[in-house]
Amino acid sequence: MAKSHVSEYQHETFRPREAEALQMLQRIAYLVKPIMIKHRWKIGVLGEFWPSDRNLMGTNWDNGQSIRLRLRHPLAEEKFLSIEEVVDVMLHELTHIAHPKHEASFYCLWNELRCEFYQLVLNGYTADVTLSPGRDKLRQHRIQSCDHDSSKKLRDISINSNFKTWLGRKLGFEKGNRSTSDEFAR
Repeated sequence: MAKSHVSEYQHETFRPREAEALQMLQRIAYLVKPIMIKHRWKIGVLGEFWPSDRNLMGTNWDNGQSIRLRLRHPLAEEKFLSIEEVVDVMLHELTHIAHPKHEASFYCLWNELRCEFYQLVLNGYTADVTLSPGRDKLRQHRIQSCDHDSSKKLRDISINSNFKTWLGRKLGFEKGNRSTSDEFAR
């Protein structure tokens, strides 16, 4: 990911599978990059954390200067959460850049970001990327405003099934596909 959107990645090097944690952070940043560009958001540090509070999934300090994401299962540090779940947490933490409190405007924007991500996925945007130092192979994807039909489809997906499960299927994260979140769930 270009340094202009995420300045630094920090993963917990003392935990098992630390290289995979760094790769997961980079993949998540890559997936939300078009949304960050659209909203002109930048992150100082995108980092991993494993808080003692099992329900805490992420934090955003100083309007995105530091965003920390739980990548690992709360009861087993060697097991990663699904990338779909962590992307949704990342969208939640990005929402805090514009709306610090969990009020109606926060939830409205969070749903808008989910809709924007939904459109990216429908347009073929995936996490199947090769990240190398100094090179960002991001394909340009235009994000349009969510129209009524897209909003309705997203609402239907959220109501009729699990959004993260649907997202995983759309991104190709199904069992047997080794370039998927399944590799993180080992």
